Amino acid sequence: MTGISLYLLAITGAVVLLVVIDLVLPDSQISKYIKSISSIFLVVVICTPVVKLLQGQISFQDIWNYDDYVLDQNYLYNTQLKEAEGMASNLEVLLDNEGYKNIDIIINIYPNQTTMKINTIFADLSKLVLSGNSEHINKYTAIKELIVKYTGVEEDKIIIDG
Repeated sequence: MTGISLYLLAITGAVVLLVVIDLVLPDSQISKYIKSISSIFLVVVICTPVVKLLQGQISFQDIWNYDDYVLDQNYLYNTQLKEAEGMASNLEVLLDNEGYKNIDIIINIYPNQTTMKINTIFADLSKLVLSGNSEHINKYTAIKELIVKYTGVEEDKIIIDG
């Protein structure tokens, strides 16, 4: 058990003990004195760790056990996949606005990373429709430049097909 669990268990135990004492005691003159003493006991139980923490006898590493927290790699990977899909969708819209319509973008990421790192970007130009002033330029170079500008990846990680 961690320090915080033991602290909460001590408070819960003290409260349960005081409730049992209150239920067992008959209504008499001495019961109000016992209730006062038990209330002081509860305050001492609550304040003892706080005083130790303020005096530096307890550190936060003693209270929180950081080894109990584990990164959920599956959740992290799925979140990064959704982020990559959103980035691909935004990239398709950007290319569409630049005059390169119907380009399918797929972004592959490295698995099991704490931050999303792009492995490759695949651009399928098989259904490409050029519009506006983009008809007389090298479409492969222009599309690669737009992808590099938007994503910040190296040009050799961009694969263009079609």
